[in-house]
Amino acid sequence: MHNLFSKILLGMFLKIIVKIGLLITLWGDGYYIVLNQKNPSASASASDISYCFAVERIVLLNNTILPKDEVEKILALNEEMVCWEELLAYAEQLTELYVNSGYITSVVIVPEQKVSEEIQLIAYEGKLENVEISGLSRVKSAYVKSRLSKLVGRVLNIFEVEVALGQLSADALFETVQGELKQGSTPGSTVLQVTLKEAPSFLIDLGFDNYQSPLVGELQVQVGFNLLNLSGYGDSYQTAFQWSEGANKIINNYFLPLNSLSGGLTVFYETTNSRVILSELKEAGIRFQSSSYGIGWIQPIRKNSSEQLSFGISLEFKDSRSFILENQPFSFSEASVDGVTKFRVIRILQDWVNQNPQQYFVLRTRLNFGLDSFEARLSETFKTTPVYLFGQFQYGRRVQSRLVLVGRFGFGFTTSPLPPPLQFEIGGPYTVRGYARPTKLGDNGIFISSELQVALLQSDRFGSLELIPFVDFGTVWHSGNLRSFDSDGSLASIGIGFRYYFKEVLTVRLDYGIPLVEVEKVGKGISNQGFYFSIYLVPVRF
Repeated sequence: MHNLFSKILLGMFLKIIVKIGLLITLWGDGYYIVLNQKNPSASASASDISYCFAVERIVLLNNTILPKDEVEKILALNEEMVCWEELLAYAEQLTELYVNSGYITSVVIVPEQKVSEEIQLIAYEGKLENVEISGLSRVKSAYVKSRLSKLVGRVLNIFEVEVALGQLSADALFETVQGELKQGSTPGSTVLQVTLKEAPSFLIDLGFDNYQSPLVGELQVQVGFNLLNLSGYGDSYQTAFQWSEGANKIINNYFLPLNSLSGGLTVFYETTNSRVILSELKEAGIRFQSSSYGIGWIQPIRKNSSEQLSFGISLEFKDSRSFILENQPFSFSEASVDGVTKFRVIRILQDWVNQNPQQYFVLRTRLNFGLDSFEARLSETFKTTPVYLFGQFQYGRRVQSRLVLVGRFGFGFTTSPLPPPLQFEIGGPYTVRGYARPTKLGDNGIFISSELQVALLQSDRFGSLELIPFVDFGTVWHSGNLRSFDSDGSLASIGIGFRYYFKEVLTVRLDYGIPLVEVEKVGKGISNQGFYFSIYLVPVRF
């Protein structure tokens, strides 16, 4: 991915240089080899490499990197007499230790000196002098330099450079990141030249699916607008509008990175208005209003092209109102008071993704603490301070070139009763397919899903098509009633799906699930028959 000097080739080059008693120096327009063994001792010449003499110890000067115990181990004397070629071998071993540790521009030499009881070796540790940035148009160069500045002025380590460039590669602002090392302005110094290609910063996405509940109309249209770099410093804003026959929803989110690891502040707000459209309940004029808003901090701990680990914390406010006969407040759950529910929560989140060409792991958890403050309002049946944990683990492995096995495990646990908007749901395209969403709710729950993704078509020109047989199971139960596998709270299904993907522009998904547990169906629509579909399109990207 990164156009860097090969540490292996350069390491071999340094070995050869040390063997012949030379020092590699960065100077002028490139690499130059400079003799350093003009007169190794008062009585020995550079040509007499077998010259031997008595010494008590060998020391390494100017070393700030190599562990002291490893250096002493290499320089430990077995005999009182040391030959000139042995000193060169010591320098070679220490240089190799530098190179193997990633310090590819550092070298150890035997300097010109008089023979005495102490022989000195000198380490020349090459440092990174500066970072040069090119290829930017919308992103500010300060944004990139802030993520690489920790390398400047330090002894250059190729592994640290690769990690830093990998973090930039994982940034959604960039499509490609290339790094190249070149000589600096002084001997031994290096400049890192980084060339970037910016990713599109404005995207419009369109969606059409039947993932909504039949109570408010399963067919849903979505339009999203994504601005990924508003100010040039990586801040982003996303807004989405969703409509179905009986519901409309607006989602807003703003994120501002504030440190070099892209940790930052997030502010979010969403509002939903919905009404029940079932023919048998339509005349009752049942409708709902809800809003959710808050502020949080998200901090990546590790971020590169193969692994991302983030933690975060947020304060969220959830308010909802329910009505009957259009405008008459009415409580449809035991949690509300006169149709009003106000819930406040502190949420601690964790996201981990690890991937390579053969497999991937994903773990996301949300630990929630209810607050009895900020005008929180629930009925006396429910505590305003419950603690509950939601999460999902996913694992995928490529078993053959065209076969990928994927498993998912979702969970929700609490010791207190939860109001319906916070409960764990099963049934629908995200948990147990073959049932409408949501078929069952509970304070606690789990679901397990396994699917085999079989590639039928893999083409750069025509896209990819997958056949996906699956098996799903889920169960819910209420706190204080641990009937986790009671058939009344469980769902199971088998089925088959198809997914078509074309160049990050179009994704189409079709699923058909066969229910293995019979339940009473509410409403009509194809989701009640086990069919799900989604069409996702990104027509605008610049």
